[in-house]
Amino acid sequence: MKLQQALVLVQFMRQYDEVMFWIHDKEAFVTSDDFGTDLEHVEVLQRKFDEFQKDLTSQEYRVTEVTQLADKLIADQHPDHETIQTRREEMIESWARLKSLALQRQEKLFGAHEIQRFNRDANEAISWINEKT
Repeated sequence: MKLQQALVLVQFMRQYDEVMFWIHDKEAFVTSDDFGTDLEHVEVLQRKFDEFQKDLTSQEYRVTEVTQLADKLIADQHPDHETIQTRREEMIESWARLKSLALQRQEKLFGAHEIQRFNRDANEAISWINEKT
């Protein structure tokens, strides 16, 4: 029975580590300070961010799966339930932080797009004025 419990714990920890690695990898993406140097660059960054959003949505089931496994192990009074509870909470906090950072990145990219579009329009207007004078 102890071997079975150890096996279940190892499986949980493996799934937890995979999810946390993925979250930390994506955190690096959403905390980037690159918001584009011109309109085209911002649009490229927005397309990459859209792909990230799809990836984020598609990976949510893994977080749910690991959380449910942790809940089951805690409910079954696993001998290492304190460790499992700690890891569960860490993962939930990391997931919430990633989603929050993603929302911030989305807003900043939107703002960068608006600024770059304004700059392009202003440059076109200045060029037109210079041409007419």
